[in-house]
Amino acid sequence: MKKRSLTPPVNVGDVVEVRIEAVGEKGDGIGKIK
Repeated sequence: MKKRSLTPPVNVGDVVEVRIEAVGEKGDGIGKIK
């Protein structure tokens, strides 16, 4: 389980999208991967 519990993980894709957006703001490293 992830340490961050913002919202219940419905689908893996959903969590990945949220993480990419959050990381994209701080660094474009993962943002470019999407």
